[in-house]
Amino acid sequence: MKQRRILLVSYGIPFGGAEIYMGRLAQLLQGDAKFYALCGNEKLATFLSGSGVSVFSYVPVLNWRDLWKLEYLLVCTVMLPYLRLRHGIDTLWIQGFREALFLPWARVLGYTTIATMHVTLERSISQVLYPYLILCAHKVICVSKSVSESVPAMVPRRTLVVVPNWVSSVAEPVRRHSNGSPLHMLYVGRLIEYKGASLIFDAMRQLTSKGDGHRVSLTVVGDGSYKGELERQAVGLDVQFAGFLNDTSAAYRNADLFINPTLGPEGSSLVNLEAMSYGLPCILSDLGVNREITDDGQYALLFRRGDATDLCAKIEMCLSSPTLLERYGQLAMSIVAGNHSPDTAHARYIEEIGL
Repeated sequence: MKQRRILLVSYGIPFGGAEIYMGRLAQLLQGDAKFYALCGNEKLATFLSGSGVSVFSYVPVLNWRDLWKLEYLLVCTVMLPYLRLRHGIDTLWIQGFREALFLPWARVLGYTTIATMHVTLERSISQVLYPYLILCAHKVICVSKSVSESVPAMVPRRTLVVVPNWVSSVAEPVRRHSNGSPLHMLYVGRLIEYKGASLIFDAMRQLTSKGDGHRVSLTVVGDGSYKGELERQAVGLDVQFAGFLNDTSAAYRNADLFINPTLGPEGSSLVNLEAMSYGLPCILSDLGVNREITDDGQYALLFRRGDATDLCAKIEMCLSSPTLLERYGQLAMSIVAGNHSPDTAHARYIEEIGL
């Protein structure tokens, strides 16, 4: 059987979970398919090259405001027929909402078309056309049931398939917090407003007001447009901004507790699964997808989305009981090993897209 040749398409800005997914996908399916990518984003091109993807790079000319997005659209439109004829690429795999504009053209050119949905559909202008455009996709890969349930009924259910995100491996457990010592908390993610990092600061202030027995610190890993505002809000708290890290393993290993207070929309946060794979007990906002991956709070603590007081209460529970932290850490590792392993994801992709 001829090996499938797949072209990955993503604008790549901002660089986030969808882009990391692309690299991991190429690594996961290495040997089952040959992966290519067309990139106008140097950071994404470097990352994908390191993941074994053959990258066709170009340097954007229209860098003023958002004109580069129009340029990328035009470049891809011209390049799709060339890549099909010259390199025998037979499959187009898109990663975002705007990239769905390529699907009808790719179908005309004879590509097999696949779309990954990473977040639930919302009523925003950028997503209005998406349900119509993915009618041109042979398969729509949803990273969670919550994502698939957000797709309008007009999209045939036979084209939708759920393949949950996965982690590369499950780490060895690390001995963590003990009674009387400060609780070292961790946030990993983009620093934009809807990710909700400021809720952790509000909860920390509530804890500080309760005395020395409630000592906590926070490491914030990530970057984004909201970083300056978050730094201002964190004044007076024990918060360290570590910036963007290519390798976050040390941050997970050195933490006692992981917190993801996102307000949504989310599809299936990779950082949640990564933290759980390190045996790191987690407190997550009660979004539908977080209920899904934790079996409705059986494998992590959930707090009411946007409620800093409830988040504070959950942190207090962890402060008062190292045994509780240890139990949630063990449960987290077990659910990731069972439902989010590379072997499980690999088998699902082979089954659903016929590699």
